[in-house]
Amino acid sequence: EMMSDETARTIVARLERLERIQVQTQIQFNSLLSDLRTFCGNQFKLLSKKKRSYGGTMQGSQVRQRTLNSEPRLLRQGEVDEAPDLAEVRPADLSKKPRSLMDLWREYELGIDGKKPAKMWNKHEINNGGKMKQKYWRRNHVWKVMARLVRGGRTAELAANEIQKVYGFQMSVTKIIDSLIKDKHRYPGGIHP
Repeated sequence: EMMSDETARTIVARLERLERIQVQTQIQFNSLLSDLRTFCGNQFKLLSKKKRSYGGTMQGSQVRQRTLNSEPRLLRQGEVDEAPDLAEVRPADLSKKPRSLMDLWREYELGIDGKKPAKMWNKHEINNGGKMKQKYWRRNHVWKVMARLVRGGRTAELAANEIQKVYGFQMSVTKIIDSLIKDKHRYPGGIHP
């Protein structure tokens, strides 16, 4: 049997769409892989620099931290840690000048430069100093909107793009945050993306 022209066009259109999705997925994967490589490289450098101060060996340099105790404790060779729950030792800090909404989203979801992801911060870390609290509060407006859009089925890139459609592609991250805050006060039910 012969395929109709309409069926053939539909198949070609679907193939082209799948190719675009594959390219977007590959770009996202490469970006995340690059971030992971940078993070791992920085952690290894940090570990190598600190090993002398923690006993001179790689085994002695691995700091373990109990979840209930904020003081780090070294495990000596052959010693067993009786508390299996360990907290991650990563600084809770925000980047100085994020260049894009995607940088903000990566900071929230994954953390940047080996820092703890903002979504995993506890109240003590959020309220640590006036400037940090203010910075977190302001950025949280973008994070909430993007999280809502991602939960609604969009990718993070599409969510950032949609926010920029509303506020302008040429606006800086700071100005977009300012506009989100103004809109939140101006329209309490929320009208932005």
